[in-house]
Amino acid sequence: FQEVQAFALAAICDRLHEPEAAMAHAAEGNRLARDRYAARGVARAPFRERIARCAQRFTADWVNNGWASLTVEQDRPDPVFLVGFPRSGTTLLNAVLDAHPSVHAADETQALNAAAKTLGSGEAGYPDALEQIDSETATYLREIYFAEMDQHLATKLGRVPRDVDQTVLIDKLPLNLVDMGLVKRLFPKAHVLFMQRHPFDAVISAYMNDFAPNGAMANFLALDDAAKFYDEVMGLWEQYRRVLGLPETVVAYEDLVETFDREVERILNDLGLAWNDAVRDHAQNVLARGRIATPSYQDVTQPVHTRARYRWPRYRAHLEPVWTTLAPWARTYGYEAD
Repeated sequence: FQEVQAFALAAICDRLHEPEAAMAHAAEGNRLARDRYAARGVARAPFRERIARCAQRFTADWVNNGWASLTVEQDRPDPVFLVGFPRSGTTLLNAVLDAHPSVHAADETQALNAAAKTLGSGEAGYPDALEQIDSETATYLREIYFAEMDQHLATKLGRVPRDVDQTVLIDKLPLNLVDMGLVKRLFPKAHVLFMQRHPFDAVISAYMNDFAPNGAMANFLALDDAAKFYDEVMGLWEQYRRVLGLPETVVAYEDLVETFDREVERILNDLGLAWNDAVRDHAQNVLARGRIATPSYQDVTQPVHTRARYRWPRYRAHLEPVWTTLAPWARTYGYEAD
C-alpha cells in the first residue's frame, strides 16, 4: 500500500506542478518497488543482455547473406505491431484503434515472446537461431504466436473472434521493438506502428510510474538506469530500421494529442482502413471493456488531453545527470533539447 500511495502522490504533485515533491514521492515509490523486485528475484540484467545480443548479431551482412531462405505459410494476415518506448503513448493509440469496428487490438500479450522463447530453447539460442530457421519451423512458431493471441482475444471479448481474417489485428507491446528481427522472419508483411515521444518526457514518466515487476520494468527504478535503458532500446531500434526495412508508420505522441483527427486518419490510411467516428469515442470503449493492465488506464479513459505533453522542463534539474544520454535522442527525433 505504501508503494502505491507514493506513486499516487507523485502523480498528484506532478498535476499540481510541484516537481520537487513529485520526484521525492517517486523516489520513495521506487525504493519500495526495488525491495519488491528483489523479493521476487526480478533483475534488469537479463533483458539488457538480450538487447546486447540482438545489437551484436543484427548486421546487414548477417540478415542479407547469412539467413537461410524460407517461405512462410500465410494462413492468416500478419498482425500490425504497435511498439515504442514505455510511456510513449502506445496505450492511447491502441485504445483509439481498438474502437474502430475493423480492428482487434490486443493489450500487451506475450504472444511474440512465446515464439521467441520456443525458438531460443534450441541449441543455437536466441536470436542466433533465426539464421537457419526453415519454413516448417517458421509456420510452427506462427501457430504458437496466434494460439497465444487468440486466447487473449477470447478472454478480452468473451468469445473466440470469428472475423480475424477480415479485421486488422494490432499487437501492442511497447518493447516488442526489441524483437523486430523475429517479426521480420515470421511476419514478413507485418506493418509497424512506431510511437515516439520526447525522450525526457518518456523517461521521467517511466520513472514516476509503478509497473508490474519484470526484467524490463526493473530498469525504471532509478532515473539513470531508465536513461541508459532508453539509449540501448532506441539504439537497437535504429539498427533494426537500417537493417530490416520493415514497413513503418511513425506516430509522435505530441501530434496525436494536438491534431487527433488528422493523425488518426493518416494512421488508418497506412493500415488500409477508412475513417470511422468511433475512434473519437475510444474512452467509452475502454470503460465498457473494464480495466486494462497498464499505468495509462486513467489517461485513456478520459478525452484526449495535452497536459502530459512537454512537461519535462519542470524536471530539468533532475534530468541534468542524464542530459548527455537523452539530449542526442531528442534531437534525432526532432525535439528541442535546450
